[in-house]
Amino acid sequence: MEDIQHKSERHMMDYTLRRAVTEGNVQRFNELLQDENQPPPRTSRLLQGVTSDWDGVLHIAARLEHVELVRAISDGWAMLVDVAAKNRRGETPLHCAAATEEPEMINLLILMSGSHEKQMELVSERKCNGETCLHDAVRRGNRQVASRLIAADVSVQYIRDRHRCRALVQIEDNEGVSPLYLATTLGNLEMVQLLTERPQDHRYAASCAGPEKKTALHAAVLLRYRSTELSQHLVVWNPNLIKKTDLYGNTPLHLLASSWTTRQPATAKLLLDRDASAGYLWDAEGALPIHVAAANGCLDMIKLLLEHCPDCYWPCSNFGQTILHIAVQQKNYNVVRYVCSGQRFLGILNTRDADGNTALHLAVLKGNVSIFRVLLGMRQIFLSPRNKEERTPLDLASLGIPPGVSFTQPRQWIANDLVLAKAEYGTGRWDHFSTNFTTADREKNSEAISKSAGLMAVCAVLILNVAFAAPFNVSKFYIDSSNASSTLGRAKMHVYKAFMVSDALAFVFSAAATSCCTLAGISVADRNTRFTHLAVGWLLLELAALCMLAVFMSGVYVVASPVGFRFAITACAFAILATLPHFTMSAMLFLSVRTLIKRVGVRTWCRTLLPSLRGMRLIRIIVMLVVSATIIGLSFL
Repeated sequence: MEDIQHKSERHMMDYTLRRAVTEGNVQRFNELLQDENQPPPRTSRLLQGVTSDWDGVLHIAARLEHVELVRAISDGWAMLVDVAAKNRRGETPLHCAAATEEPEMINLLILMSGSHEKQMELVSERKCNGETCLHDAVRRGNRQVASRLIAADVSVQYIRDRHRCRALVQIEDNEGVSPLYLATTLGNLEMVQLLTERPQDHRYAASCAGPEKKTALHAAVLLRYRSTELSQHLVVWNPNLIKKTDLYGNTPLHLLASSWTTRQPATAKLLLDRDASAGYLWDAEGALPIHVAAANGCLDMIKLLLEHCPDCYWPCSNFGQTILHIAVQQKNYNVVRYVCSGQRFLGILNTRDADGNTALHLAVLKGNVSIFRVLLGMRQIFLSPRNKEERTPLDLASLGIPPGVSFTQPRQWIANDLVLAKAEYGTGRWDHFSTNFTTADREKNSEAISKSAGLMAVCAVLILNVAFAAPFNVSKFYIDSSNASSTLGRAKMHVYKAFMVSDALAFVFSAAATSCCTLAGISVADRNTRFTHLAVGWLLLELAALCMLAVFMSGVYVVASPVGFRFAITACAFAILATLPHFTMSAMLFLSVRTLIKRVGVRTWCRTLLPSLRGMRLIRIIVMLVVSATIIGLSFL
C-alpha cells in the first residue's frame, strides 16, 4: 500500500491526460499512453501524476463513474497504477466508487488489487477520519453498492480469520460511528436491514456502536420519521439494545423521555412492551426515565411509564430528588399538577432531597407562583418542614424577596400566602437569621422611586389634559332637551351624565395622582414618605385610568349613536378589552384566595384570614367598585 505521507514521489498530472480522464474519453486516454515517442518510464510516470488533492486517474474516473475507462485501465494498464493509492483525505479509488451509483465499479477496482489478501486490505482501508468504503456507500444510500462491498468482504473472511481482523460491517470510524449507526441516523431502513442480515450473535455480526458509546437504537428513537419501524427492526435483531447505556448511562428510554414528540409514543410503547424492566434503569446521575420525563415536562411519557412500571415514581436520583422535586425545579406546571392530583403520589409529596428540601422549598426558591399554589392547595403537604439549614419555606420566601420597590413581586405573593396559611419560621436565632437578608442599595432604591414617579406623573398629566378637553368636544353632539322624551333620547341623556361624572372623577384622580407623584419624586424626602406617595399615586392613577375608560365608552356612545345603536354598542364593547391588563392583580388575588380556601377551608378563611387579606389590594378593588357605582348612580339623577 502506498503511504499517504510520501509527497516527494508525487507530481502534477498531465493536463491532456487529466482532461481525457475527466471526460471519460477512453480512446484519447489510450492514444496518450500508446504514443510510440513515449518510452515506458514516461508512460509509467504519466499515470502516476496527481491533482492538487492527490487524486490519481483512478480516483477521478471512479468519482465520475467512468466505468469503461476504469475497465480499460484494468485491462491494459493495471500494472502501472496503484489501486490502493490515497489522496489528501485518505481516500482510495474504492472509497470514491463507493460514493457513486455504479456497483460494477466496485468489482473492477477490487479485482485490480490482485490477491485475496490485497483485496481484503483494499476493502478495509480507512480514510483519515477512520471511515471505510462501506461508510461512504451507506451515506450515499445505494443498497447495491453496499451489498457488493459486503459480499466482497465475505469472500475473504478466511483471511480475516487468519489475521484476526474485524469484518467490514464491524469497523468504526475515529468517532466510534459504525456503518449501522450511520444508516440509522440517516433513517435508511433498507440499508439497516442489509447490514443486520447476520444475527446479532454471529461472529461477524454488524457493529451498532456510535459516538459516546451510543447504539443504533439510541439514534433510532430520536428520529422524527420512521423511528418506530427502525426501532422495531433493531429490537427484533438485538433485544439487548433496549438496556444498552451510553457514556452517561442513558438508555434509549432516557433519550425518548428527554425529547418527547407526537411521533414517538409508539416507539416508547414498543420498547416498554418488549422489556418493561428498562423503565427501572438509572443513568450516571441516578435518574430513571421517569425522572428525565419529569424534567422535560413529558406528561404523556410519565403516564406511559407508570402503566408499565407502576412503582417507578418512588426511587430518587443521586441528589435525593423525586419526580416532583425535578418537575418543580424545572418549572413544569403540568407535571406538578398531575402528581398532586393523584392519590398514588401522596407518599412523595413531603420527601426531602439531599439538601433537606421538599418540593415546597424548591417552589419557593424558584419563585413560580403557579406551581407554588398547586402545592399550597394540597393539605397533605407540610407547610413548615426544615431543611438541613433549618430553614422553612417561609424563611426562604422572606429571604428571596429582593430589596427595593416592587408592587408585584412573585416572592412577595408567596410569602404572604404562607403567612396567611399559618406557616412557621425556622428555629434559628433571629439576630443570626436577619443578617442573611440582602440590604437594599439606598441610591438605587431612590433612583427607582424617582423613575417610577416620573413615568406615572407623565401618564397622570396626559389623562388630566384629556379629561379637561373631553367635555367641550363631546357636548356639541348631545341632543337637545326637546328630544329627551323619546326612549333613545333618555338613554342618551343618562349616558351623557355618566360621561360628565366619569370625566370629572378622571380629572380629580389624575390631578391628585400628579401631586402624589411629584411628592414621590422629591429625592430629599424620607424614603418611607416617598414610597407612600408613590403607592397612593399608583392607586389614584389606576382610578383615573378606569374613569377615563368610562369617559371614552360613554363619549363614543354619544357621538356614534346617531349612526346606529348597534354600532355604538360594538364600539364600546371593544373598549372593554383595555381593562384586561388592569385586572391582572385582581386575577392574582382571586387565585390566591381560592388556593387559601382550598387549603384551610371557607370557614377558617372567612373567620381569620379575610380581615387581614391584602389590605392595600383589597382596598383598591373596593374603591374601584365604589367609583363604578358612583358613576352609574349619578348618571340616573
